[in-house]
Amino acid sequence: MNRIVMATLAGVAAGALATGTALATTPPPSPTGTSTPTTSQTVTVAPTATPPTTTPPTMTPPITQPPTTPAVKAKITVTPQLVTTRGAWITITVVAPNGTDKAVVESRALGRHELKGRTELTVRTFTDLAPGVYPVSLYLNGTGPDAETSLRAVFPKPIGPAKTGDGATQPESGRAAVGLGLIAAGGLATAAALRRRSDHA
Repeated sequence: MNRIVMATLAGVAAGALATGTALATTPPPSPTGTSTPTTSQTVTVAPTATPPTTTPPTMTPPITQPPTTPAVKAKITVTPQLVTTRGAWITITVVAPNGTDKAVVESRALGRHELKGRTELTVRTFTDLAPGVYPVSLYLNGTGPDAETSLRAVFPKPIGPAKTGDGATQPESGRAAVGLGLIAAGGLATAAALRRRSDHA
């Protein structure tokens, strides 16, 4: 009888031990239904100060303007600029920015000449030109002289008076020739007289 009781108690104890071990190793079931809300604390983080971004200045290269071509001006030249004979030939050269189709050269020393598209012209001065300085003007459109130069006329004076044939204004060279002739004639006459005297002696 005692053996039966002891065996029963041992079985009950073993069952209880097994039940406790199982409870210890089994995880607790997940909570279901309404759960108690958990109070959370909000942490405010202060904003970080960002330094301003500084953009370096952009170096703009200077704008280089193309060289300006100077405007072509009208010009006139004469070659030679000094004449020493009347009716001398001279060459006129002109520069005209818009051409010389209607250009005219004019001067009291050589008259009026149309260029008709030419830039060079050879003309003669007047045969009765008086000594002096004469303007030579270039007219491109007829409204006024667009360029101007000058021509100088210098004529050497004749040496001695003019030859007229009347002897009153005979040049010095003629007078000298006459004087030499008279001297020679006088010498011949003297020689002849001396010869006659020696013959008579």
